Amino acid sequence: MTDLIVILCRGDITRRDEVAWGFTTKDAFPFLEYLKRDLMFREVVIAFFTGGKGTDSADAEVEEFCRLCRKAGLDKDCASCSRKVEVADVR
Repeated sequence: MTDLIVILCRGDITRRDEVAWGFTTKDAFPFLEYLKRDLMFREVVIAFFTGGKGTDSADAEVEEFCRLCRKAGLDKDCASCSRKVEVADVR
C-alpha cells in the first residue's frame, strides 16, 4: 500500500499524508491509470531521443554477472558460459 501512495504522490513526500488519509483506492484508481499512461509516454519519448538504446534489466543482470565472474577470477570461456547462478549453502 505504501508503494501505491508514493506513486500517487509522484514522489512528493510532503503530500504523502494527504493522499493516505484523504483518498480511498477506489478514488485513486483513475489517477493511477493516468500515471501509467504518463509514464509510458515519457519512456517512449526517452527511447525516441536515445535511439532505443535504453538498458534492459535482463542485460544489466548479465553485465553484473559477468563483472562479478571476472572479479572472482574464474577462467571460464565467456562464449560457453550459461550465465546461470549457482548458490551454495556454506554452513
